[in-house]
Amino acid sequence: MLRSNRILHEGVIGIDIDNVLSDSDSEIRKIIDEEYGIKSTKQQITHWNYSESLPITIAQERKVLHLFHTKYCIFAPPIPFATEALIKLSNSYSIWLITCRPIQANSLTKQWLEKHNIIYDHLLYNCNKSEYKEILDFLIEDNGETAIDFAVKGTPVILFDQPWNTAYFHNNIFRVNSWRQALQIIETTESKDALQCQLSGGGSF
Repeated sequence: MLRSNRILHEGVIGIDIDNVLSDSDSEIRKIIDEEYGIKSTKQQITHWNYSESLPITIAQERKVLHLFHTKYCIFAPPIPFATEALIKLSNSYSIWLITCRPIQANSLTKQWLEKHNIIYDHLLYNCNKSEYKEILDFLIEDNGETAIDFAVKGTPVILFDQPWNTAYFHNNIFRVNSWRQALQIIETTESKDALQCQLSGGGSF
């Protein structure tokens, strides 16, 4: 749900859509089963590309993702508490949704966001999320490589724990299993930053 009355916030938070807001993996695996008769569980998807985790070709994977982006992404269920979490975050942050989906998914993506009352200020289609390193105060993501890319530059990353990102660790990466945990980490980090500001003479109690 695009905010029409945008409020000027000091902070900007970047949030991925697939497997962070939307349970896209469950819908994609359903398409793979319907198209190729291959049943699978989430725990089997240990690589970013489905063709590396399941017995399908790269061409078949491309077909599945095309179907997902142009027809089925609207049916993916939201990650629990995602809607409520973004409403709470929107009180303090400008919400930038940054997705690697192709622009062809724009119409269904916007319909899905509206359907589930997901609040946001910007919707960006860009796989090169590193372009926003200097803008974002936090990144919420499920791609391990993207998480590392931001973390090494000093941006705190909340990484939704998934079978395909278990190998990625950094002091600036905070793993979570739910949106409730994500909110707790953001609030804790904010408190630490505020305290540091006070101790360094940046403000007064």
